[in-house]
Amino acid sequence: MDLFRLCTIEDPKVLKQFLEGTLAESLFVGSSKALSSARFVLSNKLSEHTRMKPGKFSIRDWPGKPGSGNLYINWREDMISSMKPLVSSWADVFITSILSVPESAHRRWWLFIDELPAWKPCLH
Repeated sequence: MDLFRLCTIEDPKVLKQFLEGTLAESLFVGSSKALSSARFVLSNKLSEHTRMKPGKFSIRDWPGKPGSGNLYINWREDMISSMKPLVSSWADVFITSILSVPESAHRRWWLFIDELPAWKPCLH
């Protein structure tokens, strides 16, 4: 199912079933204002995902694959305002994934974030 549709306009019953057993299930306890508020925020933040080409690449799985090589995330200057939430999400997923890979004396990870001050307050 399309994530953007599910999070923004799908019937709340379908969304509740999808989120069952997760922390986000709490959006359905009590008032519908919480769900409406969450959907408003998600419609703004998830819209950039709709422009991504479909494929099998996963930032979450990439660190655990042998010989996975380098990963570069780049953008044009005119894209920075819309890319901030997306890059922030990717950085969070990437760093969390690296921290969950088993220790190895034969593997080293390097993370360079160029122009970090430009991302403030995005990467706190």
